[in-house]
Amino acid sequence: MPFESCNDYFSTISDRFNPEASGGVTEVFQWELSGAEEGTHHVSIADGGYTYSATAHEAPTTVLVADSADYLKIVNKQMNGLRAVLTGKMKVRGNRIFARKMEKIFPLD
Repeated sequence: MPFESCNDYFSTISDRFNPEASGGVTEVFQWELSGAEEGTHHVSIADGGYTYSATAHEAPTTVLVADSADYLKIVNKQMNGLRAVLTGKMKVRGNRIFARKMEKIFPLD
């Protein structure tokens, strides 16, 4: 499912949530996007559930920093996320292992 915007991506988080993949996870994942769709979003994951907010969290465990246009390419599979990190188009601060697990907790397909 292609996303037309980053806001479109965030609006589908509840539809894509996989509670089985979040078992035993207690993390706060935050996106810090710049560019045309500048904004900060976070999900707090605990006890097989989550909460989402279009705000910054005071103590995220993992932070993903990217230009919104690049992030949109990543979630639409037009840019590889690992390559984006390696080329500096996206930065990951904090728990990098959890960043990879997000693909299973909020799958794109």
